[in-house]
Amino acid sequence: MSTTPQAFTYGRFLGDYRAQREVGELALAELRPTVPEHEVHLHTHDDAHFLLLLQGDYLSSARGMPEVCSRRALVLNPPGTTHRDCFRGLEGLFFTVSVPASAWQLAQSRRALPASAVKLPGSTL
Repeated sequence: MSTTPQAFTYGRFLGDYRAQREVGELALAELRPTVPEHEVHLHTHDDAHFLLLLQGDYLSSARGMPEVCSRRALVLNPPGTTHRDCFRGLEGLFFTVSVPASAWQLAQSRRALPASAVKLPGSTL
């Protein structure tokens, strides 16, 4: 059995794409989960992405996230993030904004950006 995490390319997520758009270099998507928690394996995202939890119970290893998040939350995953973040059950809804690694690196050359996955602060979304 291979222990190498599956690599997800730009804009790729586990889910049913309800809507998808590209705006400049950004890929926007609204998705519903389609893979049960026990079938989600360790995977790596080549590019950065923001994930906005809209509905459901979400499990995330991002700093600042509760063990199971059932409220709206915004998570930033830098390029190269390896995790097994997933939904508990298939009742959920999430929105993603994917940022190419090259755009992330350019932004990082101008200001410090998080090096690991983190829940972004905010009182309510």
